[in-house]
Amino acid sequence: GGELYGVWTILTTFAAYITASGLGIDGATGALMTKNSDIRVKVGILKKGVRLLLCSSAAAITVITCLTVFYPDWFKIIGKMDEANYPVAKISALIFVSGIIINLPLSAVSNSLQAFGKAYLYNLIMTLQNLLVFLSIMATVTFKLSLPMYVFLVQSMTILCSLIRLFIVVFTIKKELSGVDKSELGNIDAEDNHYMTILKMGVNGSLYSFALMMVPNISNLIISNNLDVKALVPYSLSFKLYSMITIFVSNVNVSMAPLLGLEYGKKNWEWLVAAHDKMFKTTVSLGFFIILGVVWLSKPFIVIWTGSADNYAGNFISILTGLYFFIMVLSTVNHVVISAFNYTSKVWIVSWADGAIFILSSLLFVKNFGAAGVPLGLCAGSYLVSSWAYPYLVFRRTGKRFKYDFCYLIKNLAVFIISLMAFLLVSNLKLSFVVQTCLEVLGLAATAFVLFMFSPDEIKGKLLARFKGMGAAL
Repeated sequence: GGELYGVWTILTTFAAYITASGLGIDGATGALMTKNSDIRVKVGILKKGVRLLLCSSAAAITVITCLTVFYPDWFKIIGKMDEANYPVAKISALIFVSGIIINLPLSAVSNSLQAFGKAYLYNLIMTLQNLLVFLSIMATVTFKLSLPMYVFLVQSMTILCSLIRLFIVVFTIKKELSGVDKSELGNIDAEDNHYMTILKMGVNGSLYSFALMMVPNISNLIISNNLDVKALVPYSLSFKLYSMITIFVSNVNVSMAPLLGLEYGKKNWEWLVAAHDKMFKTTVSLGFFIILGVVWLSKPFIVIWTGSADNYAGNFISILTGLYFFIMVLSTVNHVVISAFNYTSKVWIVSWADGAIFILSSLLFVKNFGAAGVPLGLCAGSYLVSSWAYPYLVFRRTGKRFKYDFCYLIKNLAVFIISLMAFLLVSNLKLSFVVQTCLEVLGLAATAFVLFMFSPDEIKGKLLARFKGMGAAL
């Protein structure tokens, strides 16, 4: 049902806030372990990271227990809903929160896989975790299980996969420790093998990343508390479509981080400037194509997937959400540089300023425009702050070397605007579902062709070579 789905959507946003209680220690532990090649230092950092997270878990448990005992209705922050669903929401919230807190210390172990050159295993286990969650959904639907039972299954699968990662890390450590003097474990006086080093790095990173996570998660609470939980469903589906499809572009940029860091260590600025320019142009081309793909095809996709046009948020919300995600995708170019070059000092001010404008404007807009007020607020924050602050920060800190090719951006933006106008024209035609969907597919195909023709020759050459290879394979 729509209302319970809305409750589940809100519960998933709790993960960001509870994970923040770990102060970024899990990520800092993994990064510091990766920096140090000495297995004894790695083990010392891991032990300290786990101990710090155990303290964080204990603090989180204390807070949740006090809230439940002294303020039992705290879970009503989820939003407005039918009174009959509040008990279900409370039980589900307690199970979900407990699962995250239990998993918190294990997250340091999960992040340490990269330190042993086993990041591929982390991704493999994450794929297994997603499969197990999907099977949990199927079991819930097939056997008509309750929402609390579904939440329990999901959290159990998550903890199970964390335990698998723990087993792999322990096995790897034992293997690498063979022949090493065990008495020296954790006693190596390396700069990174200190509680304060881990904590300081974690807090700096979490201040930056928490604001990035906060924006989409608070948007759900704004809708559910100012409207109702059920009103969240169409917006949530639209937001999820964009977030899933734009991960592709984001991962293209994230994969460049190790190479950027390596060349930055060599001060190879000629290569770095060329790489940044390619990242920017690729992101603009792919970003516009993917955003327009969701704009053109989200309605038929949602109608086919959910069986109802009522679950489509509407053209206005879809386009606004797409405009927000374009800035988010383009910002990954800067985020990768910031992380690879360790420019994280005070950069959190940008993300927090973005978040503050978003929250204030969304609370104002939602009263006048309903659910559409939230993507309006998202656009207000991202276009007033993130769109220029991140590239300017990178531009200044790289000695004015990294900059946008605005001519290329404007050229693609013109295609984006024309495509949007064509979409609005087609979407307002009174045609059958099949005919309209065919026209929308053709509209996207025409847009893709023009964007392809405007892309740099190097990108066109690589894409054509890939298509020819696929054709030969078929």
